[in-house]
Amino acid sequence: MNHNNVPRMFRAQIEGRCQIQRLPHAKQDAYEWAEQWVEGASNMPTFNDAIQWKDYKISWRFVTNSGQDEGVIRPVIGAKGHPYYPGASMKGAFLRKCTPEQAIRYCGGQVGNETKPGILRFHGGYPQDDSWRNKELVDIVHPQQECQVEKQSNHSAFVQISLYQPTLRFGISSNKKLDETEWEEIWQI
Repeated sequence: MNHNNVPRMFRAQIEGRCQIQRLPHAKQDAYEWAEQWVEGASNMPTFNDAIQWKDYKISWRFVTNSGQDEGVIRPVIGAKGHPYYPGASMKGAFLRKCTPEQAIRYCGGQVGNETKPGILRFHGGYPQDDSWRNKELVDIVHPQQECQVEKQSNHSAFVQISLYQPTLRFGISSNKKLDETEWEEIWQI
């Protein structure tokens, strides 16, 4: 099989193939990678009636790191190719804003020698529509830590694949019936 027929998402990041982490070829390869990703991504998932959801507009670039390739910041991508904010990350952000009592009730935790489950399930966040496909996905970023903190003079540039100002739909469900007031408190957290 000719390696040029393999989508860039699945190519080995080696010299002469997909080099989205190596400049100067990175920008060209990254644009092709993004184009192939958008073309192959399915429609956005929807939440069923048992899941409460809210839409939030991201004010700048939405970046998640799937950790697939060193030097390339790629979004977390679902099984059908859609970008998403993982439920575990959502739970972690939520947990940081909870009081200790809220944390135990909603997310669970250790109570004495016993582990108690929380009542909430975090289903993650997905772009609410396909408008993310029509915006610039590729960005070149220059980490500043080496220059500003470590006082080294070498510079590097990396490719970042991110969504520009998407509106994400976040979903949460509960294994107990909650009244509207408690749901408002949850979304406020």
